[in-house]
Amino acid sequence: MKYCIKCDLFKTFAMFYKNKGKKEGLQPFCKICSAAGLREWRRNNTKKVQLQNRRNYLNRPAARKEFERLRYWGKRVDLYNLNLELKALKKEIKNAK
Repeated sequence: MKYCIKCDLFKTFAMFYKNKGKKEGLQPFCKICSAAGLREWRRNNTKKVQLQNRRNYLNRPAARKEFERLRYWGKRVDLYNLNLELKALKKEIKNAK
């Protein structure tokens, strides 16, 4: 059992995130309090969050490509794969001429 300094309750060790820098290897507040604090920070710092998300989007081309694929095709991976095959066939035909 460990004491959460934010909600003033004793909780099991599984309710705390790990932190190697701490003596007992766990965060001083539980996962629920941690999530609530993060939500509040994100709500109060929307511009920072938007800039961070934009920077991550631009700096990770593979993730950006996957995001665009999901945005356009949704969960229809089969249609996406068919479209890729169609593009490849068109490219082969164009190069054969």
